[in-house]
Amino acid sequence: MDVEKFLNSLDNLFEKKKINEVPVFLEENYKEAVRENDLSAQFTILNEMMGFFRDISEYEKSIKACHQCIDVMQKMGIQGSVHYATSLQNIANAHRAAGLLKEALQYYMEAFRIYERNIDSNDYRFASLHNNIALLYQEIGDYETAVAHLKKALSIIKNIQGAEIEVATTYSNLGASLVELDKVDEAVEYLNKALEIYRRDEVKNFHYSGALCAMAGAMCKKHRYYEAENLYREALGEIEINMGKGTAYKITKDNLEKVENKLKNIEGNLNRNTEKNISGLQLAKGFYEEYGALMIAEKFKEYEEKYSIPISKFRTLTRGPKYYELLTDIKLILHIKAQDEVMYDIVNNIDNFTSLGRSEDFVDVKECSLVQTYDMDELDMDEVECDNSAYLDARLFINEENVFPIGAAVRNGVKKYGTRYILNKNYIIENEKRVFHKKSVIYTSNFVIDRDAVDYTTNEITNTNMPNILIDRISDNKYYVVNLL
Repeated sequence: MDVEKFLNSLDNLFEKKKINEVPVFLEENYKEAVRENDLSAQFTILNEMMGFFRDISEYEKSIKACHQCIDVMQKMGIQGSVHYATSLQNIANAHRAAGLLKEALQYYMEAFRIYERNIDSNDYRFASLHNNIALLYQEIGDYETAVAHLKKALSIIKNIQGAEIEVATTYSNLGASLVELDKVDEAVEYLNKALEIYRRDEVKNFHYSGALCAMAGAMCKKHRYYEAENLYREALGEIEINMGKGTAYKITKDNLEKVENKLKNIEGNLNRNTEKNISGLQLAKGFYEEYGALMIAEKFKEYEEKYSIPISKFRTLTRGPKYYELLTDIKLILHIKAQDEVMYDIVNNIDNFTSLGRSEDFVDVKECSLVQTYDMDELDMDEVECDNSAYLDARLFINEENVFPIGAAVRNGVKKYGTRYILNKNYIIENEKRVFHKKSVIYTSNFVIDRDAVDYTTNEITNTNMPNILIDRISDNKYYVVNLL
């Protein structure tokens, strides 16, 4: 079978935007390769199939192609080779898109190990792998780790000639992660670079629509909804042309409708104010307070410092109804890791500890002590059951067999774990603002965690490796599960 002819014909279909003809073209050529017993051709076609069906959200066909490709590679005897690792990366991408995150991570790690043994650390394939692993961490909400992988990818791909589109894709993924971390200005810088590169390319691919959607999300964060609306509309057209009306199309359409509803509410408020004979000065004041002040802060910083900031000193002098939520009788069990002098300082001054966080958040400390924690191996435990509620690192849930709930844990066929939060851990000061380091967690209760969940991470205090799941043993049959974030 002429593989080069197959690839040229496939590229021609994509260039002419004949997406509806691609499935039949792929399946017919695969059948021909099977009839001819051409393993090399089967290998190439299956890699194209798993990627194409992934992009149009036909995940069952994509995963089927993955399994067929693994069988073909075994027949070819290429296990452990660079070609094998690159195909594993495609297989991992398909599993990630289908929501099979545990399997995806396993394939990524196997590809990573093969690359480490066979190619240079600055090879473009490492950049591709870091990019794809970052997308996996985006899926579980760990955007800090995603950003770390994307910056590694960028450091490699920027030094490779002819890789402009790959650079743009990395910029786009990086911008999308930074938006989720509320680092919007930095995100916009990367996204503008991505869009500039994509718009120079005459033939747009589906990554262009991803950059448009990410920029639209950034504009929503800045309350610039008209710009967001236009970006989502352009993205929707690109997605339909390149991938059809699959999952990506539906998500983008839903986001567009939310922005349109937001704009309708804004315009409706303006119309209602006009009907009530509100003066032009009052309308201008309302528009400034809701939209103008933010625009001045972004685009005319020098004027804000001269005019807006003095006025802002009086913003606390407001009148109106206030609503407060009072929470009482909340029991907290806190495990704190710190340097020895800090720990002893806490214990020795615990009677002076009257609030947690803000000064109005009063606490009554019932007990404070230094404790010894153990890993599960030390206590010869295969699994541990916890009756308390806890915030657990979201990465523990990539493998659904690591943590599982007790009791009635399935509702309508969906496993019930808990609620995802993005928590602030600590912060640094940048440009006179606090920039928080965030952690993706699952708040859950009544769970079992097994030994396979134990991973080893670097202890920030002692710079040594320590397990991320520890046991605080109170007695022979009572203990707390500790997951230091």
